Amino acid sequence: MKRGAFTLVELMIVVLIIGIVYTLVIVNFKTKESDEKPLSLEKLKSYLQHFHFKSQVRLLCLDECNECEVIVDGNETARLKHFVDKSIEMYRYDPLRGMVLLDESYYDKEQERHHVCFSYTMYKNGVGDQIAAVYKNQAYDFTPYLETVKVYESINELQSAKEEKIEELKR
Repeated sequence: MKRGAFTLVELMIVVLIIGIVYTLVIVNFKTKESDEKPLSLEKLKSYLQHFHFKSQVRLLCLDECNECEVIVDGNETARLKHFVDKSIEMYRYDPLRGMVLLDESYYDKEQERHHVCFSYTMYKNGVGDQIAAVYKNQAYDFTPYLETVKVYESINELQSAKEEKIEELKR
């Protein structure tokens, strides 16, 4: 007996199998998506270390801070939306003046000036910018080499910790 086409039952079985496989893939994809925790300032160093770079990797948030760019060796690699907002403040510790608020500018390829609301650069040797940031009532210390970001309740607490470290080193 020669068959020229599939029967209705055979076609229905194939459609059913495709539907089951599709459902399993979508459920698995959504589970992976929900398992990922959002990026935070506390985890920024480890996030940037995952990029393959020869010289440096930089997170740069400009103007209103709605979107940040990840720049690897001078080339934009990724964009992060809503990582921080314009309420973030960047500081640098000065032993004579304490925590100094930074106000930086960035000039793009067209030489347009932009306000830098947050920026952090990490170099190949693991050393990063010596900055601190205040965001949502917490102070983040990015200065320790090869360590995670330290979190404090306020910029004053962070400054006190810096001064204690300096006094400890003087002894």
